[in-house]
Amino acid sequence: MAQITTSDIGNIKNTIIGLLLSFLLLPSTGQAQISIGAEGLTVKQNTLFSLEGLALVPSIELTLRSVSLTRDSAPVQWPQFSGIKRVYRFSSPIAFQGALNMSFMDSELNGNAAKDLVLAYTSLSTSSDYLNYSLSTSSLVNTSTKLISHDFEQIASLSGLTAVTPGSLVVPVTPANATICEGSSVTLSTIPGASWQWFRNGVLIPGGTGPSLVASGSGNYTVRVVFQSGLAVVSEPAEVVVNTSLVGNLSSARTTISLGETTTLKASGGIAYFWEEADGIISGSHTDSLVVRPSKNATYKVVISNGSGCNVVKTIDIEVKDDYKTLIANNIVTPNGDGVNDVWIVQNLDLYPNNEVVIFDRAGRVVFRQFDYKNTWDGTHNGVALPEDTYYYALYINSGKGKLTGFITIVRD
Repeated sequence: MAQITTSDIGNIKNTIIGLLLSFLLLPSTGQAQISIGAEGLTVKQNTLFSLEGLALVPSIELTLRSVSLTRDSAPVQWPQFSGIKRVYRFSSPIAFQGALNMSFMDSELNGNAAKDLVLAYTSLSTSSDYLNYSLSTSSLVNTSTKLISHDFEQIASLSGLTAVTPGSLVVPVTPANATICEGSSVTLSTIPGASWQWFRNGVLIPGGTGPSLVASGSGNYTVRVVFQSGLAVVSEPAEVVVNTSLVGNLSSARTTISLGETTTLKASGGIAYFWEEADGIISGSHTDSLVVRPSKNATYKVVISNGSGCNVVKTIDIEVKDDYKTLIANNIVTPNGDGVNDVWIVQNLDLYPNNEVVIFDRAGRVVFRQFDYKNTWDGTHNGVALPEDTYYYALYINSGKGKLTGFITIVRD
């Protein structure tokens, strides 16, 4: 941040004010008039004083509107004069009492005496936002004038521009602070200028000579901006914090299982975990442990977070073998309604939907047959309870590609 002193403000005044507007009038014996329209002079308070895109506060903005040129009471349509509007900014406080000077250039007058023509102005209204002024004289008259200028050197009272409180110029850097993960970056930006040089912890960054900088390391970043006027300002530091990268880990006791088996996937290295949807998830989608029972080969993915905005994604593949090892049938049925062994159950058969069950008695007669068995046989044949005895089953899997056989004993109380 650069401080602007009272003398600096005077220099700024001379740079900005000076000879602000000039135009040529065609030679003529008629009268040339400059007229200030009804809108007059508008003063807007509490706006930023602008210099090279920077802000000097507080300030007041003046706008001269509706200036027109006439010759012999007829308007002169010159492109550089049509609809002209000029805005001038001055640091406050300024006592808006005094005169607007319209100055004729001595050498361009056609034999007439060279004197400043003064237009006094007074306030018409006052509000919290605007002060409106109008000029008391409607026009300026001179014959055969070739060059006229207007300036605001005396716009303020005697205590005007030389008595203002010094302000400050600020170069912003966006964002002012940033936290990133190791291996990533953030783009720092500043305002337009003629040239730039970026620094990290006070050390010049080679190649950092643009209005933006890609930062990937921790430290305090500043930028020195030089403007068209030659003014140079260094920004306040923007702090970049780089968090240590997150490694993370994902494992399973077994990466190859039989169809129907469950396995637990274990993630580590963070404080928060989110598992993506996948086949066969049983529990643990928001914990470090995921229990799965996949029906086919599957890939599981987890996002591991360290709580500081750094994440890492880990994946693991689980191979599922269709080897029938998990198909386990109970060999006793006690259909007494106590909820224990009331029906004949084949574990994990739900993962082999293309199946057929056939149950025989000792004589080889079929007492039960069902496709896509649902673990519902209760020791009956056509709704009639079968006697206590030993029965035999054949379980065909995948259209007969696999076959399991065994016996079932029915025991009744």
